[in-house]
Amino acid sequence: ARVAAGTGGRRAALTAAGAAVAAAGVDAREARKSPCATPAGALEVQGAAGPAACAALFPPSGRALVGRGMERFVRGDLGSAMADFDAAYEMDEQLRPLLWQRGLSLYYADRFDEAQAQFLLDTSRNPNDLEELLWAFVSDARRPGSSAAAARGRLPTFRGRERRAPLRAAWEAARTGAPEALEQALAGAEDGSGAQFYCLLYTGLLAEADGDAVRAREYISRAARSPYAARSGDYMGALAINHAQLRGFDAGA
Repeated sequence: ARVAAGTGGRRAALTAAGAAVAAAGVDAREARKSPCATPAGALEVQGAAGPAACAALFPPSGRALVGRGMERFVRGDLGSAMADFDAAYEMDEQLRPLLWQRGLSLYYADRFDEAQAQFLLDTSRNPNDLEELLWAFVSDARRPGSSAAAARGRLPTFRGRERRAPLRAAWEAARTGAPEALEQALAGAEDGSGAQFYCLLYTGLLAEADGDAVRAREYISRAARSPYAARSGDYMGALAINHAQLRGFDAGA
């Protein structure tokens, strides 16, 4: 059995996806207001020329593309989400340092050089975002010819302030290559909590960066089937579910 992403977990994440989209300051509804949003609307506007010609006349804004991309990502349509985020990046230069969603999708598209560049661009605007530095690290580790050890030697110094204990522990694990800080944070986290979920997710992600497929499978699978991933509406809960499905992890790992 695959991780329960196509049932309750996926539906709950999708139901709450609007909160994540709103928190990011984007509005997928804008894309859906276009006269091209339905086949009937496209037919009315462009007749036999169809949706593609209609979309050329009424392109969505960059922000609408990000909102739609987030919804598609939560639904597990990673390819369409990637296309939306790339289109938003090309369309709106002001959005570029804010597109953490694009960075995540680039990672899952195995475009690791671009993913690292996106996360570093984002942190140039917000140096307090330790989570994006973590993703820059794992992207660097997965680049062709790189490794976790090599990426560790290129880690920047974090001078910001991070209040979330799981992310501080994950950064310590990334910086040192030792998992003890994350293991301690996981042991002290309440069962089913967001803290537990993030400890599981980043333990698995750092294991993947280190090339430890067994450990990555164990912890990402646990994160993906956690109550937090299923019910929180957190975009990262959907990410864990997508990660597990993309890698072929099963619920019994």
